[in-house]
Amino acid sequence: SFGRGNHGRVGCAGPCTPRRTSAMARDYGSMPPANPEEVEQVIPRRSGLRAVVGRVGYALLSVGAFVVVVNNVAPRAKTSLVEGTTTLVETMKTKSTTSGLDFAATNEYSGTTAQPAGSAYPFIKKGKLVEPMRQTTFTATHETYELETCSWKINQEVSSQSSKTDTPWGAGVPEGGLTMTGVEVVMMVESPGEYQITLSCETTDGTTVENEAETVASLFVRRELRSMSMSDRHAYLDAFKIMTELSTTEGQSTYGSTYSSLDTFVALHLNTAGARSHDKIHDGMGVVTQHVAITQAFEASLQSIAPQLTVPYWDYTRDSATTKETQMGLDSKIFQISELWSSDFFGSSVGDDEHTILNGRFAFQKVGMVTDETAGSILHGPYGYLRAP
Repeated sequence: SFGRGNHGRVGCAGPCTPRRTSAMARDYGSMPPANPEEVEQVIPRRSGLRAVVGRVGYALLSVGAFVVVVNNVAPRAKTSLVEGTTTLVETMKTKSTTSGLDFAATNEYSGTTAQPAGSAYPFIKKGKLVEPMRQTTFTATHETYELETCSWKINQEVSSQSSKTDTPWGAGVPEGGLTMTGVEVVMMVESPGEYQITLSCETTDGTTVENEAETVASLFVRRELRSMSMSDRHAYLDAFKIMTELSTTEGQSTYGSTYSSLDTFVALHLNTAGARSHDKIHDGMGVVTQHVAITQAFEASLQSIAPQLTVPYWDYTRDSATTKETQMGLDSKIFQISELWSSDFFGSSVGDDEHTILNGRFAFQKVGMVTDETAGSILHGPYGYLRAP
């Protein structure tokens, strides 16, 4: 210890043995001399004022050292003055932090299923998925502060932009990005890809909180037919109906180069799957590549009409479970009892011996015939009708 012990001695926890004063002892003036009169001539006794001043100086040095330590340990942003402020109080009101700020993206489908869309994919962060051409609500939150207002900016990563030469999609946001203000805002991106979101918020106590630019994924989400919203279901079925009515040539003049008629896909499906010798798109690995490619082309045609759409899927296990419970397991009954073959979806042919669709938007739909557009089909019925493989 460098504190004073008993009788003002240095380093003594108890009584110290007196010894002759050395030059060092005399310099520090801390050891009692063996002969006080002798030392009296060398070191004058300190006055009470001098002792007080010495102690005050020591205290000031201690406080200064403490301030230096604290200033180096504590975050400097919390104590240094911000440009344009004149007092520490003003500084505290305008302090900035990047921790604790977060946001979540939701749309009309959020909360409608037990598992949020994208939750099974490790590369998609929770609350960081948006869907192209769909209104998305962005909500900012902070783990500590109550937010007053926020400034948002969305930029698309250039490497994720699509080219309109081979897809319906170009840039998803205007050049320079999208900007909006509010704790909760509604925005829409127009193409798949990755987007950077920069967020800066003011809290109710005047603190500025910011986030580092965070990436959100913009992806189409395929849903079961019966899980689609009413507006999406109607848009899908209406677009499908247009594809049955307009030829590829007519449709492309209206909707663009990615449009193809339904007959075009029927002929393509026949040519690749209907040969007696082999099936190119279902057997083996064909379904993983070729059939997926056909589905993607079909989806691009739908999106040329209604760009927010994607191809839904049919979870037939739901209907199969129903037939096992009510129809003794006869899956052929699905086409009679499932809601998918009602006027709200594809229409019903129940009661017609020729299996004619009797109601809904597809009522009395005709089977396509080989035309100049589908002349490449090598498989068709004896009267030129396109048929199933």
